[in-house]
Amino acid sequence: MVSSTLLHSTYVGYCKGQGLRVTNPIIFGKACTEMFGLRHRLTAAEKKSTKWAGDTQARGYSIPTIEIWQETIDARLGIERSSP
Repeated sequence: MVSSTLLHSTYVGYCKGQGLRVTNPIIFGKACTEMFGLRHRLTAAEKKSTKWAGDTQARGYSIPTIEIWQETIDARLGIERSSP
């Protein structure tokens, strides 16, 4: 699980580093929900492993492995990959 705040701040940093325009936080959240599903409240263990330990309202997304994420993106874009 990755906190929403951390995910968004990483996105903003990437955009600024690449000279890209940062999208509206609401649009960013909708895109994350579409890709990862609904946000969930972080567990106590997850909060301890992040800088959000004191945030009782911390929420985040379950981010899949890179392989599963790539398959999801490929399917969304209509890209067919052959099996190795």
